Amino acid sequence: MKVVAGILAGGIGSRVGAKLPKQFIEIGGIPILIRSLKKFSSFQVVVAMNPEWMDYAKNLFKKYNLKDISLIEGGKTRQLSSYNATSFFKDYNPDYILIHDAARCFVRENLIRRLIEKINGEKFDGVIPVISSTDSLVEVGDSVRYLSRDKVFKVQTPQIFRFNVLYNVHKILEKRGDVNFTDDGSMLVECGYRVGVVNGDHGNIKISTPLDLKISQEMVGDEG
Repeated sequence: MKVVAGILAGGIGSRVGAKLPKQFIEIGGIPILIRSLKKFSSFQVVVAMNPEWMDYAKNLFKKYNLKDISLIEGGKTRQLSSYNATSFFKDYNPDYILIHDAARCFVRENLIRRLIEKINGEKFDGVIPVISSTDSLVEVGDSVRYLSRDKVFKVQTPQIFRFNVLYNVHKILEKRGDVNFTDDGSMLVECGYRVGVVNGDHGNIKISTPLDLKISQEMVGDEG
């Protein structure tokens, strides 16, 4: 069973308000990207990012002794970065591919293992981690419609897919000109494939705002 990983690190982190792209900001003295990559050390990994920051990333890989990490140019959208990462592995012929947002640097190896077990043991084309919401949820239109928290969940990464399925879905959407999906699982659903779920992790936060950074620093402090 071949499992590969595509790490998406193409964002500039404008909402964080830092001089560096958010994936390079240090949490507890270690850059967010490095923290994420260490969780995928047992897989062949490609990182999709802005080409202007590739040299910076290469120097970080040397500093933290991360070897066999491939770097490719990210796309103009998250979907296109995922496409580039998926296409990178086409000749490698893997069974499954994990797609992960670098900004989720607190992902646990247990979650990765459960994703692999779920897709390898059941007839799903993809598996995504989901968590419940503690807030009430509404759909906003001309009026609001309250949604059941028993049926509506928040989606996380990493997500895992049968490689050929994800690759073909990217091709289908490319031909249609649809390039703005913000989640790989939703792309499969759009194209009629089956997507299963596993319980996610409330600690697997995505660092997107200054508040997220503050919470992340506190989480690292608690780890110590």
